[in-house]
Amino acid sequence: MIFVINLSKDVERRDFIKRQLDQLLLDFQFVTAFEGRNLQDNELDVFRHRSSMALYPNEMACILSHRKAWETFLKSDADWAIFCEDDVHFSPAAAKVVACLRVPANELCVLRLETFRSSVVLSRESETICDRSIRTMHSNQGGAAAYLLNRLTAEALVAAMPDMRHAVDVEMFDPERRSMRNLEVRQLDPAICIQDGILNRFSPRLVSNILERSDVDSGLFKEPRRDAVAMTAEAVLSVGRALKNHIQSLNYRKDGKMRRVIPFA
Repeated sequence: MIFVINLSKDVERRDFIKRQLDQLLLDFQFVTAFEGRNLQDNELDVFRHRSSMALYPNEMACILSHRKAWETFLKSDADWAIFCEDDVHFSPAAAKVVACLRVPANELCVLRLETFRSSVVLSRESETICDRSIRTMHSNQGGAAAYLLNRLTAEALVAAMPDMRHAVDVEMFDPERRSMRNLEVRQLDPAICIQDGILNRFSPRLVSNILERSDVDSGLFKEPRRDAVAMTAEAVLSVGRALKNHIQSLNYRKDGKMRRVIPFA
């Protein structure tokens, strides 16, 4: 089962992702998201550290929306579920890959299905499903737009939510800042999901619902320049990043790690 987080007002987004999932013949259910400007004090009081949280209202709403999706999953009889946001593009191969996905019921782990197209540190050791690898992630990665949880992990995340201090993707994927230090993050490679704002960086179809973020490393959420100079500079930087990743991967090799940009395919 796939749980899709969607604001009730975002009809275009709902239709966008419904068309994809219907075409892929994947079962899904919409979960109505919270909206930052409509949050009530009693809803925010669930955060024990609310007074010291440097988050915008939409970021708090995002955490609450994901928790609602986790709780909806836990009311079902499914052993695991995929959670995604409504601006995600699915690979044409997604149905085949999803049919192969499995996660051990007794492991506290999250499997990332998306790519943010920024370099990450991964284990060289991997397991294979279909034509893809699953590797342990050792570095931070933005975005919480498509991931898989088993019941044990969903229960742990729900229990940990009151103590969360950061945006939901930081709390899930940043090994330095997340509340759940014992959570293992795994990455599907290549990824089967990507957010519209990442895939279509210079001509997004869907505008992000979280345009402002408290994290200093959230530059990808800023409105990009679309002129020829900016696009050429982006292409040059992309080549430079690939070369840098290759050099750093040589240094990581002795630790059984590698640096890589996860493709979408």
